[in-house]
Amino acid sequence: MKKKYLSLLVLILSFQLTGCASPEVKALRNNEANTSDASGDQTPEQSNRIFISRGEVQPKIILVSTGDTVYFSNLDGNPHRIASDPHPEHSLLPELYSNVIYKDEVYEFIFSIPGTWGYHLEDNPSIRGEIVVE
Repeated sequence: MKKKYLSLLVLILSFQLTGCASPEVKALRNNEANTSDASGDQTPEQSNRIFISRGEVQPKIILVSTGDTVYFSNLDGNPHRIASDPHPEHSLLPELYSNVIYKDEVYEFIFSIPGTWGYHLEDNPSIRGEIVVE
């Protein structure tokens, strides 16, 4: 019975923290938010987490260090699969190709090669993002 109440309390607190909206993306490495320059291009957010929710990935561009693990969290009701660009060849970084990620599951990938790596959701290749590895 205590476990049930504890789960309910955690759920209520999570709703209060997020304002009953989609979760706010927080960086693991620092708390800088995405910014845009004068041309409108996004600068990478220093983060190791990417959230899939409501038909998009957030943040769209992240910056990590060589050897960092990136966590793709599916908060969406639909299952998704992460794949490297370009679609359908996936030749940019062929190792970046996940199994199906169901709701509330996480796919982890270690980026060991510096560069800018584009990825997309295999079920909807127009949903895409980039990982900049320094």
